Amino acid sequence: MTPVIKRLSILLAVIAVLVIACAVFFPDFSAVKNTVLSLYSTARQHFLVTLLVLLALNIVSQMLALPAKTVLSLSAGALIGYLPGAAVTLTGVIAGSAVLFATVRWTGFSLPGKFRPESLGSRIVERIRARPIRAVMGLRLVLTLPYPAITVGAAAAGIKLRHFIIGSLIGDAPVVVIYNIAGERLRQLAAPSDAISVNEIIILSAAAIVLIASVFFRMKKKKA
Repeated sequence: MTPVIKRLSILLAVIAVLVIACAVFFPDFSAVKNTVLSLYSTARQHFLVTLLVLLALNIVSQMLALPAKTVLSLSAGALIGYLPGAAVTLTGVIAGSAVLFATVRWTGFSLPGKFRPESLGSRIVERIRARPIRAVMGLRLVLTLPYPAITVGAAAAGIKLRHFIIGSLIGDAPVVVIYNIAGERLRQLAAPSDAISVNEIIILSAAAIVLIASVFFRMKKKKA
């Protein structure tokens, strides 16, 4: 068993234990749901303000390289619904990443020439530069990689900003949409049993597919 698969198995086991414990000790989510619905009602009443706040939080978190995309995506889906939530999350994430990308370029930090010829680092940089859009898109789908690190690495590799944005949009879109759908569905849960439905199974299956695909993509990159 590879280290990646081992860590993934441990993560899934922990999640399963938490779900079972939640079902046993918290059979009713009514109190939590009432709080979430209250926040949802407030967000709908001040929809534009909520959009701007979520947009600003996503931009700032990416500019400062903070690991907040998952939490903000789930929150957006829960507060304003998955379609507007996904749109504002993706817009903020791309805008903030573009600023971080430009900042790295402005500092003059560059990876080409930093590694010995034929070394692993040199080969990785060459592949990113050869197919920048596909490289960024693939890296964005690897959920176990730190998001800001991909932005810094892409900028330092010397690819063009437009290629970075296009690759990020394509790679980020499915992940952001899934997280926002999950956030919206979590808002509607009143008890653990509510999660066992066709819609939730489809959503969780989609999330699992993205996660597994990202793990195998990472393993393939390591072997290469």
